[in-house]
Amino acid sequence: GINAEYGLSCFLFEAQFSFSLANNKSIHQTTNSNFNKMNPEEINQLIEKNRYSPEILTQLEPYVQHQVDTQNYHLEANLAVLKLYQFHPEKIRIPIVSKILIKALMNLPKTDYLLSYLLTEKTQNEPVIGTLSRLADSLESADFAGFWSISQTCRELLDTIPGFDHAIRTFIISVLTLSYQRVSTEFLCQVLSMERSDLDTLVQAHDWSFEKSAASNSVNPKDPNASTAIAEFVCFPLTEENQAKTRSIPETIHFHQLAKIISAANTQ
Repeated sequence: GINAEYGLSCFLFEAQFSFSLANNKSIHQTTNSNFNKMNPEEINQLIEKNRYSPEILTQLEPYVQHQVDTQNYHLEANLAVLKLYQFHPEKIRIPIVSKILIKALMNLPKTDYLLSYLLTEKTQNEPVIGTLSRLADSLESADFAGFWSISQTCRELLDTIPGFDHAIRTFIISVLTLSYQRVSTEFLCQVLSMERSDLDTLVQAHDWSFEKSAASNSVNPKDPNASTAIAEFVCFPLTEENQAKTRSIPETIHFHQLAKIISAANTQ
């Protein structure tokens, strides 16, 4: 009797365990299939209801990859992921952090890369995170040639992010057109990491123009050894930002103020 009851108990336990395992697997599969149908509003609702629950990482982490694949961007979702990593460092996944930071770089000139301050010191010391921070510093300081040079050290990662180079070039172009009326084609190719043969399409797409003019190889116009050569430039449309402006400074000193100064000088 005891052996029979024990055997029956084991059978029932195994049956219940198998059912529970199958049920959990079904729930997991349903979660993954439903995730692909999630839109930003549903993601926002998920965050609102469970903002401090690390359980939602199982949905938010795949959503980061979803943003990469579809070339979309959801700052609030990415912020929620990094905050959860901050409170639960044991759950940090460096590939996910890397993709969030890269997407933030792609959203320049907005300051989304400040999200990196949420990272733990250990995460910031990861080689790939350090490289991304150097890329961000280069863009912030307008060292665009340096940016492309550093990017070669993590090209394998950056090439997995659709639209990365285009987004960065768009940002660089916005800075150039705000700062200059024209730049040399050599300089433009350097800061955009492009070949001269690709500039024609770019110039046409932005309604820019080419211009050729004589340029000296010396900054001193009276240099007897200076020589001139024909240089090629790309001209940008004139805007309020890239034109020199005259500035009048109003006089704010009144006569009674001068009188005090003169009086003090006479008494010495």
